[in-house]
Formats: sequence, C-alpha cells, structure tokens
Amino acid sequence: HRVGLDDIDPDEFRRATDVTYHGTVWGTKAALSRMTERGGGTIVQVGSALAYRGIPLQTAYCGAKHAIQGFTEALRCELLHENSPIRVSMVVLPAMNTPQSDWARNKMPMAPQPAPPIFQPETAARAIIRAASTGAREICVGRSSLQLLLGSAVAQFFPVLGMPPSTFAIGAVLIVVLGVAAAALPCTQAAQLKIVDALRKV
Repeated sequence: HRVGLDDIDPDEFRRATDVTYHGTVWGTKAALSRMTERGGGTIVQVGSALAYRGIPLQTAYCGAKHAIQGFTEALRCELLHENSPIRVSMVVLPAMNTPQSDWARNKMPMAPQPAPPIFQPETAARAIIRAASTGAREICVGRSSLQLLLGSAVAQFFPVLGMPPSTFAIGAVLIVVLGVAAAALPCTQAAQLKIVDALRKV
C-alpha cells in the first residue's frame, strides 16, 4: 500500500513543518540574539542530504529540510552583508541510527527505517562539534551524502524532457563517474568540503 502526500492530513504536515523547519528558525533567532550581544559565535544547523534530493514518502520531511537549507543560505548572506562575526555552518547528515522511527507517526503497513548506509549518532556529534569549532560553511557527513550532492549537482544540467539521447547518455555517465569517484575518495571532511565548495561555485 502506497502512503504518499494524499494520506497526510494538513495538521500532520503542519506539525512536521513546525517542528523541523520553524523549530530551526526560532532556535536560530534565539541563538543569533545572544551571539550578537557577545560579539560572535557559530550557529550550527543540523541539515540532511534529503534537503538536496527529495525521496518518495517523505514529502513533509524533505520539504522542511529543504526550507532549512534555503533559510541558512539567506541568513549567511545577511550576516556577510553586515560584516557580522557570527558564522553559520550546516552539517549535512546521512541516514542516522536514531529512535525516530519508533515513536514518529507511521501510516505504512510495515515499520520504516532510513535508507542505508545508516550511521551512528556519534558520527553526527563529531561533525557538529567540528562545525562549531571551525565555522566551516558545510560539513558533509558520509560518502552517501556526498554522492547524493554530487549527483544532484550534475543532474540539474541534464533535464530529461527534450534532451537528445546522446546528451542524456553523457550526463548519465558523468553522474556514475562522479559517484564512483566520491566513493573512492578518502572519507575526510577536508576533501568533502573542497568538493562541496567547488560545486557551490559552479
């Protein structure tokens, strides 16, 4: 049985958005106020690879995470324009081993689980600590997140509709090559940051 957008009540969608997106917005405003008073600091947003590529059956979650990504980009621009000493960092997480699926509302006939590979919470904690201490623009956690970002960055240049078969084939090959290259890279945050920053400048 498919459980999609039609099966989500407006109140359920609103609740997911309030918790995930608006919770981030109000928490950021509170932190920004305190950091402005003391003259600096680093705000760390806990993002998701699904902010860059939505997946089926998670419209509310993917939408909220995408909103966080856009909100963070806009806030970073505002702070840069004001020459603010406050930095904003985004930690892009893959699937995590959390008890969320145990208590979150589920309308599917089976128990849900994140798409593997699934990482332990300690991995996310280390990335968040690193973001807070370095102020890095983005920290992409795990090869799976990096592969998703690379694939999304390349795919946007190859729209399927109206594309000649040869162009589509070239785009598909590029996506595969980049995915394999990402998998072969040492899974170091420094290497990942360089690739993500390079993609942002395209």
